[in-house]
Amino acid sequence: MTEKSLGATLENGVAFIREYGFRRFVQEVHYRLVNQYWERRLGVRTSGMVELSSLGIHNEDSIEYTPMGYHALFSVLRRIPLAVSDVSFLDYGSGKGRAIVVAATFPFRRVVGVDMSENLNRVARANIERMRHKKAGAVEVLQCNAREYEVGEEINLIYCFNAFLGDTLEQVVKNILVSHKRWPRTIYIVYFNKVHFERIIDRPEYVGIRRIHQAHYYPNYSCGIYEVGSDSRFEVDDEDSLCSG
Repeated sequence: MTEKSLGATLENGVAFIREYGFRRFVQEVHYRLVNQYWERRLGVRTSGMVELSSLGIHNEDSIEYTPMGYHALFSVLRRIPLAVSDVSFLDYGSGKGRAIVVAATFPFRRVVGVDMSENLNRVARANIERMRHKKAGAVEVLQCNAREYEVGEEINLIYCFNAFLGDTLEQVVKNILVSHKRWPRTIYIVYFNKVHFERIIDRPEYVGIRRIHQAHYYPNYSCGIYEVGSDSRFEVDDEDSLCSG
């Protein structure tokens, strides 16, 4: 680090402390160091926000790519009450692949990411290819609009970090319930920034999805773990999905 860059870093740190306080500064340093540690340990590059405009995506329901912190990802995946060898993991809005590579460090049966951006999928596949400490049986990324993805009968753990809103999110919830109705099994859903998700599942027609755990992670991310159980009464329609996994 040059003297100039060191000075800029110290200046930014002082400004951060003045605005947010010393405790928040320590939390921020820890957050960044943990993320840097796992990027280096796994040999991947998943950091940084990516605006929709730079990806050529024109969808009012979509949200820019921002990865969840590594600590939060490992923490919630360790809480899922399934035998790891039985898990087939699905990431909606997989972006550069951070959640995918974290899931792939577990001996899951299968890990799959769905994203509509060709550019982000290219980055995610490169990260999967070069990542270290991979234990999952199969890891792949599919280019597809989330609302058109058919949730296969083996998928039993679903992850999403606020990748989309509105009609797309509601259709995704319907697709999960359709899959559960066709192939009854317990499905767990991990959802970060859960407010929009919970507004949907609180409605009577989505009975059967219940929250079993909630937490908050730095800097300000809410998280819920949900179970789709046998009390689901969602009615299956005959709409076809355009891509499947």
